[in-house]
Amino acid sequence: MASTRFHLQHEETVNLKNINQKRLKVGNLLIFSCFMTYMLSMAVKGVFAAEVSYIKNLWNLTNVQIQFGNTAYFVLYGLVQILLFIFIKKVDLRIYLAITVPISAVFAILMGTCTGIVQMWAYFGLTGLFQAGIYSGCNAILIKALPTCQLSKANVIMNLGYACGTVISYGISGLCVSYDMWQIPYYILGGLFLLNSIAFIFISKYALRFCHINEIFNRKDITQPTTDSSNKQDNKKPSFITLDTKKKTAWFYVIVLLLAFIITALYYCIMSNVTLFLTDVHGLPENIGIYVSIIAPITIAIGPVMTISACEKHENFISEAIKFMAVLIVATILLVLFYKVNMIFSLLLIIIYIVIAQGVKSIALSVITYNMRDQLNSGAYCAISNAVASVAAGVMPTILGMVLDNFGWTMSFVFTLALAVVFTLTLIIINVVITNSNKKLKNQN
Repeated sequence: MASTRFHLQHEETVNLKNINQKRLKVGNLLIFSCFMTYMLSMAVKGVFAAEVSYIKNLWNLTNVQIQFGNTAYFVLYGLVQILLFIFIKKVDLRIYLAITVPISAVFAILMGTCTGIVQMWAYFGLTGLFQAGIYSGCNAILIKALPTCQLSKANVIMNLGYACGTVISYGISGLCVSYDMWQIPYYILGGLFLLNSIAFIFISKYALRFCHINEIFNRKDITQPTTDSSNKQDNKKPSFITLDTKKKTAWFYVIVLLLAFIITALYYCIMSNVTLFLTDVHGLPENIGIYVSIIAPITIAIGPVMTISACEKHENFISEAIKFMAVLIVATILLVLFYKVNMIFSLLLIIIYIVIAQGVKSIALSVITYNMRDQLNSGAYCAISNAVASVAAGVMPTILGMVLDNFGWTMSFVFTLALAVVFTLTLIIINVVITNSNKKLKNQN
């Protein structure tokens, strides 16, 4: 009798281990699929930024005219995100993405057929319109379908999508512009994006079947089998911010969305003009400017990795953001003073700035989404925070274009510095208020 019981327990353990390994493999496949979808969407978007100097000279455009393409993209992108936030509970995000992602890929391909800037505004705007749900939708699907032990990895990998996509778009664009074939990147990347969207539809559908299995494994009364990739159990750290009332939740959304807007604006103050800076200030040819600009997206992947790692170790993600912003402000001051002196030194400062800005941006858009998933609707928060960020990304390049056209590069960097200081001071005030509030709660308990 005892032998039979032992045999049954052993068989049950083996079955649980096999199921656990399978759900982890499916989880890794879903992470890869979501990463590829987001990365290719960013690659398609990045072609416009990479070729901005070439197109400006090709069609004889002002800075405002060329940068309005970004405004068209991001404003439509943001409007859809707002609608997703409002109707998030009525929308099946997997089905929504299955419909919109292929359409976005088609418009990306059509970008290569443009013969004028107005046509490019229209196609680029429509690309943004149908890309709008990708980041928030993929993150919501990952949070819903993945084992908890894989969420941190998913967070880091998804934050690499922008950097990888931008590197690819800048690399292909630099090569094609050298031969006056600026249209080719849209055809290549748009085609890959379309093929990937078909694979994503099937992989996401399959992965979501494992939701109930993950819920069973997350139950405390289930003894989870040990595997190399599931040694980290689903123990959650206490949140630095507790949203226990509707009033707190409302204030949280107002403050965080304002911060998301400012940090995204700060990021695009510099990132949207790297190629223009190299060609206008330091006189590089367009294709060489694009190649040199690749350094920026290659290195920005470091930012999210640093900030996410720091926030994993310390629950106070606001204080971590303040530390990073202090370095960003120093880099901006040095840019104001020395951007004309030496191209290599200026580029180094720009890289430091972009890496940190992207890292802090990932705290507002990504770290909060994952770390506070028990207190927020992850899909809704991701949608509205990305909506606000996309509005900032759309507005800021046009504003900077106006500043450049009327006041030059020095004033554009001074403007960026002032915005960075305001953002950091706001973070400091919020950190003091929340820290004191938490101390009072602890004393009361």
